[in-house]
Amino acid sequence: YFKKDTVPEAYPIFLVEALIDYESGNYATLQKLNLNDLPQVRGAGDNDRESILQLGHYYKGISYLETGNTEKAIAHFDWVLKNKPDKALQVKATWFLALAYLKENNREKAAALCRSIINKKGNSILIRNAEKILDTLGK
Repeated sequence: YFKKDTVPEAYPIFLVEALIDYESGNYATLQKLNLNDLPQVRGAGDNDRESILQLGHYYKGISYLETGNTEKAIAHFDWVLKNKPDKALQVKATWFLALAYLKENNREKAAALCRSIINKKGNSILIRNAEKILDTLGK
């Protein structure tokens, strides 16, 4: 069920290099990106900072899943979900978090997250995949 997410058409300039590398399969730039110490940019408002943090943590989570570090992936997806992203990003982060828990063999948490995706009635592809996982888990 894992397929890395595509990069949005528009994203903050701070993430350009890391997301270009991400698209080409080079995850090191993104994984080294320090989201705790963002530079102050003239004219950048709270929305830019929030967008950098949400997208940065989200794509870092995917990159860690891609490279087999599920513990770090879980931490980044948890960060995204705790910081109330828009509905589309919330559902996608929930999906990848469920996949990370599956890789960790934590079937209960994965099942709970799949049920959450189904209840939000957003992304029909993710809903179908979540239903398949629940069927496979017998939940």
